[in-house]
Amino acid sequence: MARLYTKRTDGYIPGSVTTSHLTLKEHAYLMERGMRPQDMPKSMYSVTVQKKGETLNGFGILNDAGGVEFCGTDNLDEPISIGINGILFIPWKARCTAHTCNMFADFLDYLSFKTFQEHSVMTFPTESDSIIINHPVNFLHAMVKSDVYDNINLFMPNNTYGRTITMSIVQRNPRHTTDCSPHYQSYEHFRDFVHSLMERKEERWT
Repeated sequence: MARLYTKRTDGYIPGSVTTSHLTLKEHAYLMERGMRPQDMPKSMYSVTVQKKGETLNGFGILNDAGGVEFCGTDNLDEPISIGINGILFIPWKARCTAHTCNMFADFLDYLSFKTFQEHSVMTFPTESDSIIINHPVNFLHAMVKSDVYDNINLFMPNNTYGRTITMSIVQRNPRHTTDCSPHYQSYEHFRDFVHSLMERKEERWT
């Protein structure tokens, strides 16, 4: 178990974030939402957070600035940033940059994409880096980081926030950017689409 220190607390107690291996409860939470734990990156942990006398349990992953992207299994349905806000860059291979990048609004959509890759008839390049924005303040950083790619696949939410990001990146790199949101236009988030996809797949096998 590791204890992390967050420079900006936002109501969280400094040094109050602890990490360990994913628990059975978190495995069940992921499975209920159509995400298979075996598809998850090794950098994801079980996370316990102390905030003003309240204990939050869930799972999370470290962002590039040293903060924690956290989703609670008891108290939260949406991921939040604890400590320093930052993007999350996940290369397809260590010390090697791909020609294609997939960009997500938060790490739950990224986790859903990992499962989607394994179980969908729709195919995307497997040799792709991933950029996760995590928080609106990180958008410009994420957009500039995506400039080096020949192809940018956007998996943004079907809401005002997602459409604003998509429009901005398409205007910046019109010949290199693909808006993937029409594939899940009936859902607000990509993860909701994957959840529904996995539920339908399970129904066919029962």
